[in-house]
Amino acid sequence: MSTVFSRRSFLKYTAVTAVAVAGAGLLTGCEIQDPNNPVIKKLGYGTTLGTTGGLLKSVDTEGTTGVFTFTVKNNSDAPLPMDPNESFVVKVLDKDGNSKWSNYFNLSIEAVPGADGKVPDILPQLPVRTVGEYKVHVPDYAGHAPNPEDTLEFTYIPLPAKSPELRMTWKILGADLVKYFSNLCISARTLGAGFFDPFVGQFVAKCLSFFSDFVSCAQFRFPVQ
Repeated sequence: MSTVFSRRSFLKYTAVTAVAVAGAGLLTGCEIQDPNNPVIKKLGYGTTLGTTGGLLKSVDTEGTTGVFTFTVKNNSDAPLPMDPNESFVVKVLDKDGNSKWSNYFNLSIEAVPGADGKVPDILPQLPVRTVGEYKVHVPDYAGHAPNPEDTLEFTYIPLPAKSPELRMTWKILGADLVKYFSNLCISARTLGAGFFDPFVGQFVAKCLSFFSDFVSCAQFRFPVQ
């Protein structure tokens, strides 16, 4: 049995293939490997894992401490534990993927106040059907922040006691962190204070940050609070 493609059929299948390839390009923020362990490669991108959504919104420093602003959506029927020393791991990897530094103890977490200035009741658990924004404080991060060729690895484990193998991870090149901060920061000359240090992948400057709602690789939307 043979199949003969007419010119019209050939063009049709070529177009379908082109659309499929183009569609795959829309997922540049995600590395699709394991649905139980999604990997995101861009700061400001979110993903979902079962009924939980996560977004690493920003990375900052306060003195020697790293401050990771992280948004979680709990779409399940049970509260999510938000224990910083059980739910989060921060690492810096070298260009070969080997761990240069890690911290998964002595972390602390705080809830970000809402638009009304009030601190929501989202600790030590995130209630059901709720979106919470947190700041995860990581001691000693500033002195070990990634160089441009290094990679920041930020891991969130929604259910560390029940399902520690299920996790979502952000792997962001140090060079991309530099670009990200450069786009957000007003120069020290304009503000009259601070400076940006590209070698340690951090900034010591006043910045203006504007974050609206976002769409993850799975087209999952978090409402902005």
